[in-house]
Amino acid sequence: MKKKIPAHWLCAILTLCWFVFTVIVCFLDSVPHQNVLINLYVAHITARDVYYILGFIPLLWILYGFIRLWKISERIARFLLVLLGWIPIMLISFLASFVLLMSHAGASYTELSSPDGQHTLVAQEHSFLLLGSASLYERTSVLTVKEIPDAVFCLMMVSRLFLLTNTGCSGISIK
Repeated sequence: MKKKIPAHWLCAILTLCWFVFTVIVCFLDSVPHQNVLINLYVAHITARDVYYILGFIPLLWILYGFIRLWKISERIARFLLVLLGWIPIMLISFLASFVLLMSHAGASYTELSSPDGQHTLVAQEHSFLLLGSASLYERTSVLTVKEIPDAVFCLMMVSRLFLLTNTGCSGISIK
């Protein structure tokens, strides 16, 4: 018979892999004028998201430890475990989730490729209540984008994007 790998060992290996990925993202994010932006077709993952997930993983491991302690402890110890362990961890995770949700509220990304497929522009729009901002990036790799400084752009009739920079104006068709 094949030996089955315990679930906690598999989770430990995945945690280690995510830690290595986070270190790589940290190095990529430290490069000036370059941001981490991973396109997953349904969502865009930023460096802040990767850090949040890394911070959330130890909370899951602590909860796993609390579950193991719950199974072997007595009634009074269970009360203290809930009071001193479960409640603070749940409050911390809810607060962190709220902060992440508020940082992504109203943010949207649009990716535009050149006709020859060699360049990809990423337009990031962020609006909350009556405040709004927009930034323009060029994708440099699968994981990173480079900010285009002093770029002003407007979407005209959802068919052309005109990019105004210090060097002039250029248009890109959206198809």
